[in-house]
Amino acid sequence: MLRLLVKEICITTPIAQSSLEALANTYSNLAVLYIDLEYEYEDEIRPLDWEIVHLPKLRDLRLSHSPQHTIIFTDANTPSLVSLRVENPGPAAEKFMVSLPELTHVDIQHIQVCDPRGFGPSLSACPKLKHFSSYKLWGLGLRGRDVHKLSLPKCATLCLWRADDLNRIEIEAPKLERLDLQACYGLDHVRLAAGPGPQVKVIIVNACIGAASRAHLAEHPRVGRHNLIRKDEFSDPYGDVGGSEGEEDELGDQGFEYFGDFEEADDLDDELDDEVDIPEAFGHFGLEYNAAHAIWQAMMNAHADN
Repeated sequence: MLRLLVKEICITTPIAQSSLEALANTYSNLAVLYIDLEYEYEDEIRPLDWEIVHLPKLRDLRLSHSPQHTIIFTDANTPSLVSLRVENPGPAAEKFMVSLPELTHVDIQHIQVCDPRGFGPSLSACPKLKHFSSYKLWGLGLRGRDVHKLSLPKCATLCLWRADDLNRIEIEAPKLERLDLQACYGLDHVRLAAGPGPQVKVIIVNACIGAASRAHLAEHPRVGRHNLIRKDEFSDPYGDVGGSEGEEDELGDQGFEYFGDFEEADDLDDELDDEVDIPEAFGHFGLEYNAAHAIWQAMMNAHADN
């Protein structure tokens, strides 16, 4: 029963697929899981397959420098997931699918997908998605005249910085306020659905957008020329946008300043008094020790509250 008290686990050493499955089967109330290897992945580390891992209570998942065979998170394996971060998961993931009823925040970096066709349907299957940010999400190029179609009813910010081979995208997002397409070098076709909604800042710095798409954005009633940032200068999405001084002051740190909930999620690290590493050689026994430590912390906190 004490295992039910374990709500948060942080792993900073490689974990085998069998250990990940054992963790999921053992700690059914797990709400927060961080796998942060804190260094570049190594070839001998076997990638993880999330399609066969079931964590029904998981709300916050972060994967950093941990090789992934599949990036599949649906209501079949993580139905309660709210926040997802994936960074440097290794070579191209064979499958990419995010279809979650509660998901609101996604932050992915340095990811290459094998099949781009599921990108639009995947995000469109997350009705509560508010913020999507990606850096170097590659493999989104479509053949022929196919188009990524995104229907995002709650989304306020959509960042696809350095999606180098993204070529065609159409977006229906009535609550969208920022669309960042910086350095999308292969982008030719962009359309934003008509309809009421807030003004949208569209950043196309160094994006090779076709003339028709530029005209569409400049004439769109929610965008207009005053909201279309297209100075062909180097810009840093973590800093100021290239352009006039007025534009810089207006946009500020436009890249990630609107991901406040991620910053709140970072506070979870402070709530864990100690991080207990799980040595690779210990396998499941390392997980047991981690859990025992977490249980002890939970009991001590409960005693302190009383």
